[in-house]
Amino acid sequence: MNMDDEYKLLIGAYYGIKYLDQYELKEYLLNDIRKIINEFINNNKNKDYDFKKMEEVYEKELTKRTKLQDALLLLQDINGPLEVSLIIRKLLKEEK
Repeated sequence: MNMDDEYKLLIGAYYGIKYLDQYELKEYLLNDIRKIINEFINNNKNKDYDFKKMEEVYEKELTKRTKLQDALLLLQDINGPLEVSLIIRKLLKEEK
């Protein structure tokens, strides 16, 4: 996975979690994901890439379904709460 794809996944996951209004602790999870995004940006600072602009583009460009799928992928990587994964799976089924 190249840098652009990885960043897109992280941003998609962040905005995917924002859809989870029924999860009371989502702010903590969003904070954790934002830390991962900031760490990613710091590790790739020397690249000629406008992270802020691309975040805005991805937020608008990605569909709700894609954002939820990205969130599910990231939750698996970070061993996120099972409850959140189940909520996302339910929302994805409803999206069909």
